Amino acid sequence: MDKCTSGNAQAEIIKIIVFSISEESTQFHWAIFSCAKPHIVSTFKQDNITSITHSVELPISHKANGEIEMYLWGGFKNIIEQLDFLQFMSSWPTNNDIRSLVDAAAGLFAHPAAVLCYVAYPQDSQFHNRLQSVLEIFFNTGKQVSTLLFLQLNAFYVHIMKQIPESILLAAQFLLFFSEHSWNTATCQQHVSMHCCMFRISKYMFRDIYHCLHAMISYEASSDPFSSIDPHINLMQLYHDQGQ
Repeated sequence: MDKCTSGNAQAEIIKIIVFSISEESTQFHWAIFSCAKPHIVSTFKQDNITSITHSVELPISHKANGEIEMYLWGGFKNIIEQLDFLQFMSSWPTNNDIRSLVDAAAGLFAHPAAVLCYVAYPQDSQFHNRLQSVLEIFFNTGKQVSTLLFLQLNAFYVHIMKQIPESILLAAQFLLFFSEHSWNTATCQQHVSMHCCMFRISKYMFRDIYHCLHAMISYEASSDPFSSIDPHINLMQLYHDQGQ
């Protein structure tokens, strides 16, 4: 719910769903997931909504370690099956690898999700080395004495940023700064073209940046949306050079 860009729209969606339930106009059972933003919380506290809803808080806690472990085992199994490396099924990852990843997650599901994305992409035979590099980061970070929350996750993101080529690093930093719009929404291509124009990069360079940041951002490319507008657009050129 909190991924909608407008707070008023979020509240309106909740009210529409509640009205549908009250009028029995649909046979759906609704599950709404959101961060505890004030306007969303206050909407759910309205009497006519509270009476027909049930709220469950999902805290970040080590109590979720069991679910995180299952999630990791399933994710690595999928990686092995997709790459057709079934010979690794019984030996990779090890129990110690999974235990280290669960400990580093500190109850936060976003942590193992990012690790699995990083290890699985691009799809090649280097998945073993990528996991090893992550484990080394967590091992070295674990030795540090710090009060910083999710220190190991921060170290993982720094590791990803350090692998970005110098030629696209500045553009990647700007794109991250302006990535408050979700790139996998219906309007993602408009935001991509805007960013490309703003930072004077081609769409292909944007994809190179995304490939470096795939574990941190989500972007689903459509099939040549720009050429459907103008078949003369050259996606290999910088946007400000089009037509020259």
